[in-house]
Amino acid sequence: MCLVVFLAVSCRVYKGDNHADSYILEETSENLFAGYVSAPVIFVDWMQDFNGYLFGENGSWNDIAGVNVVQTGEHAYHIDGFGLVDTGGKSLDEPGSVWSITAESYARWTGFSSLQCSGTANDEPLVVTVTCGSENMWELSASSQSGHADLTVTKHDYEIGNGTYEARGDGSFDDGDYSAVFSIGPEGLTIVRDDAGVMYGSFKVEFMSGEQKLDTCVMSFYGNEQSFTTSRD
Repeated sequence: MCLVVFLAVSCRVYKGDNHADSYILEETSENLFAGYVSAPVIFVDWMQDFNGYLFGENGSWNDIAGVNVVQTGEHAYHIDGFGLVDTGGKSLDEPGSVWSITAESYARWTGFSSLQCSGTANDEPLVVTVTCGSENMWELSASSQSGHADLTVTKHDYEIGNGTYEARGDGSFDDGDYSAVFSIGPEGLTIVRDDAGVMYGSFKVEFMSGEQKLDTCVMSFYGNEQSFTTSRD
């Protein structure tokens, strides 16, 4: 099972139809959140499993059926339907380690419903650099041709397949059609990976024309529910 995140989203907001305009702001904000926040955090969660198979005492990637992994370099791997992972030869949990993850467009997963992946609508890969800053904490840089986000991700009470993560950070997007700046709320964002869809916190998007702010949209997360507040409500 797979979630394909479309990073390239056209956004045109016209005056005169606030209901339709509000919907566009919500939809665009949701896609920015999925592409530049939730997907990178999910990558860290899933790469924890991959890290266990690579560097664990008895780990073997072949233990996971239905996923084809080919080693393409000394520390590089191609995961079918996902993309490229370069570990630099160090465990993801080792402070100072840097992993590079390049997710393919229209990524396809088979098998595990807990895994999610990212691609773009215009064959634009999402590249995530994951740097371990300290135990259970990583600095993420997520980039595509049109956007970028810097995130700090902290892991709490992690077990394979069962993790809770706190994320903080911000980013920007500009595809020539519209531009936006976005940020996780000051309270941070909590993502519970052992219960799909459970999140707590907020995510704010400001839609821009040059230096001028045109519209805003705030996504609020309450467990399994989410709500939107826009400047066109």
